[in-house]
Amino acid sequence: MKLNRLLFIPAACLALSLTTTSCDSEGDDNIQWWDWSEKEGEGEEGGETPEEPEITEANPDIVALGWTNETLTLEEQYGNIPDYIQMYKSPATLCEKNAYAYIAVADKAQVTLEVLGDAENLYTPSTQYEASLAPVLVNGGFFYLNSLSLILREGELICPNVQVDSPDWTETYYYTPRGTFSILKDGSIDVSWVYTLLSGVSYSYPTSMPLENGVVPSASYPEGGKEYTAQTAIGGGPVLTKGGQIINSWQNEFLSVSVDSNRPRTAIGYNPTTERIVLFACAGDGIEGVSGLTLDNIANVMNQLGCTESINLDGGGSTVMLVNGNEIIKPSDGKQRNVGSCAAFK
Repeated sequence: MKLNRLLFIPAACLALSLTTTSCDSEGDDNIQWWDWSEKEGEGEEGGETPEEPEITEANPDIVALGWTNETLTLEEQYGNIPDYIQMYKSPATLCEKNAYAYIAVADKAQVTLEVLGDAENLYTPSTQYEASLAPVLVNGGFFYLNSLSLILREGELICPNVQVDSPDWTETYYYTPRGTFSILKDGSIDVSWVYTLLSGVSYSYPTSMPLENGVVPSASYPEGGKEYTAQTAIGGGPVLTKGGQIINSWQNEFLSVSVDSNRPRTAIGYNPTTERIVLFACAGDGIEGVSGLTLDNIANVMNQLGCTESINLDGGGSTVMLVNGNEIIKPSDGKQRNVGSCAAFK
């Protein structure tokens, strides 16, 4: 404050100060003299200068695991990130492997989870970013010519999880519910196995369904099924954690996801203790000095992050994470794939 006040001293007085220790009040009635009676260390009202507020880490449990808060650094590079979203870079190793990963951690009460995509078309994550301008975005579910994973937006089912799959497409057909991350209409978060019948009615199950040739899920099978409704949801699979237990149900979900290979991976989860939603992405596949992770590794990482509910999303060359449209986890193919869906924080 006193530095600012010096600016009000006229040039005549500054010149005088070069030859005297103080400005003489005699000789120029137009000089404006400043009252220096304010004591050092006191504010304008004479009280103590308030201390700067202490900045506390939003997610100390994550920092304790060795993750580094990179939010301010990324903001300097790529622009503003809302206060309710924090960005963390992984320690140098995860599961005893060289790792390069980021997580976006968002307050459930403030963030909007957007699920982008449709039932017929494929888009790059950058194209989806241009449509949504979401500060953080990752690739989502599986796809072939179109999305094979559930997309549910504003209570409307845009695309179901794939309804039938087969190892040979001649004799064996599996109608298996697949892992789905849902925000229900009451705001609660649920991870379950979801299947949509040809009639359009969807069911959610608390456990995965064993692979049985030709058996179609119903309201009564697998056990505990209930008609499925949600406000926002994204499908993928397998389920990694549920109820605080590592599940990793890739076999029952009939998913070929390079289970034991070190690959780029993407996941979404929820920590009910901190009420945070977590988006995870790690690099791999030819990135120098980085191993990538197995599916079991990802389940363990999400569990360590406190995500009692989490699912795997598409990985490999599809994995990418964008911050304000900029790649902080780059695709291992060297360019982005057209994907079936994306999950984003807004």
